[in-house]
Amino acid sequence: MIEFGPDANGNVKPIRRFFPFGAAFVYGEDATGNFWSFLTRFSDAAKPLGSVKPFRWVPGTVGAFATDFRQNFYVAQWPGSGFGKPPRTLEIDEFPVNRYGKIPPLRRLIVDPRRGLIHQLAIDGAGNVYALGGSSFLGSQIAEYPAGQNGRVAPSRILDLPKGYAFFSDVKADAAGNAYALAQGPPKASAVLEYGAAGHDYRTVLSVRTIFPFAVNAAGDLFAVVQWPNWRSRQCVEQIVELAHATNRRVLAIRGTRTVICRHRAASITVPP
Repeated sequence: MIEFGPDANGNVKPIRRFFPFGAAFVYGEDATGNFWSFLTRFSDAAKPLGSVKPFRWVPGTVGAFATDFRQNFYVAQWPGSGFGKPPRTLEIDEFPVNRYGKIPPLRRLIVDPRRGLIHQLAIDGAGNVYALGGSSFLGSQIAEYPAGQNGRVAPSRILDLPKGYAFFSDVKADAAGNAYALAQGPPKASAVLEYGAAGHDYRTVLSVRTIFPFAVNAAGDLFAVVQWPNWRSRQCVEQIVELAHATNRRVLAIRGTRTVICRHRAASITVPP
């Protein structure tokens, strides 16, 4: 894992490199630097703080993880189905911050499994839950579930994949209720699409040849790992681009609030709220 400072810009060295045992896919960084990887929370010093084992957890049936801006932990799973079997039910569980082990959830959303498996989760500042789902491992739509609900619940809106894209690969949300979807081509290039807190209209925040993981903070600032070809060196350059939320244009080149050269292939990225 590589950490860059808040003022990093350009071809700079990271603050540190560290290798927390058991950490791979990272998300949910808080203001003090604690972060999550899968079901385990780590301190800023990369020491395990504890792991959550969902109350009805079955190996091979956990699909997505996320935290909200209070640092409550969410997991999507299909218990009782078994690995590789079609889900009989889909559940999204919320767990309290700083509680670990096999604990019951604060709330459980039971959603329609016919919408496909849940690949990614996001939670906005009000507690609305955004679930990216679809057949196999390709996301074709994002379902929003209202805050405060418990038990069987229907989505309050569905965000369908726009024409010109093959699938959604990720979803994030900010404190104001805006949702951000990473849409992948072909035929179009990768793009981060921002949907407002209501309705189905969207704007293209970032569009470049390849976007890998991305993150959004509470204010809606976008941090995206992008890759573009360097024809002079005949190699691809990977960069972390930050775009302030006020940015309202389609970005065709690598221009933003700041750009950090990333010398390692990034599988995930997380930023503090």
